[in-house]
Amino acid sequence: MTEDDQKRVPSASPPVAADPPPAHSITSMLLRLWQRVSLPVAKPETFQDKREIEDAVATRSPDVALDLLAEAREIYDAPIARAESVERRATTLIGAVAVAASLTVAGGSLLVDPARIRDTWWRVALSLLLLLVVLAFVMSGWRAVQALSRVHKWTYPNDEDILKHRDLGLARARGARAVALLRSAGANEPIARWKVAHLSAATWWFLKALVLLVGTAVVLLAYAIFGPNVATPHIHDPSTRCEYWKPHRKIGEGRAVNRFRSRPRTTRSNRYC
Repeated sequence: MTEDDQKRVPSASPPVAADPPPAHSITSMLLRLWQRVSLPVAKPETFQDKREIEDAVATRSPDVALDLLAEAREIYDAPIARAESVERRATTLIGAVAVAASLTVAGGSLLVDPARIRDTWWRVALSLLLLLVVLAFVMSGWRAVQALSRVHKWTYPNDEDILKHRDLGLARARGARAVALLRSAGANEPIARWKVAHLSAATWWFLKALVLLVGTAVVLLAYAIFGPNVATPHIHDPSTRCEYWKPHRKIGEGRAVNRFRSRPRTTRSNRYC
């Protein structure tokens, strides 16, 4: 068999197709969705290696150790101060959300009254917008409450370490205290970021609720301009009382006539018609 014949002979095993790229599984999609909703706390990234921190702050000068201790205390106080600021703003936002949501529900119950908006489609559109507004306010309040929660454990320096600092000397004792503060700051920083993320999410939902409120006002303006201009008669309104009783009239200028009496009887509701 020549070389040309060998080239024409098909291979016994078919060519292996390339594997398709792995599709996103439902589990991973649900996990990403849950992480987007729950906003889990990230893992600490800074000041985790104790040996590395001790080597970095090691010094024999008490003055240098004092400066390092002061700087470490500032780094330690920063996440706690940020978390306290977030909690104060979240408390203010919760109050604003409660007032706005209550007023929205009260005003919405009046807007969707069939006596005020008689067209069904306009009433359905306004109801959907009000539902979205209330949901946005609820999500904003939920995020703000999560920013106030104390579900995560904060890290503090061990108070009993002071008993070991007596034999270390002044410079080494200050350095050990600085190491404890830096390690606690590294563990607390993700919690402070988590609170800031929840406050940002609460603010985002609150802004979306305000935008939806503006959309509701625009729809109301459109209804006032293009909606059916039909006044609803009211029984207690003298100008529309006769229109209200007009379909119920039987005989004689709005008077209810008793077929067993020759004299018409004037009722309380139609005596002015």
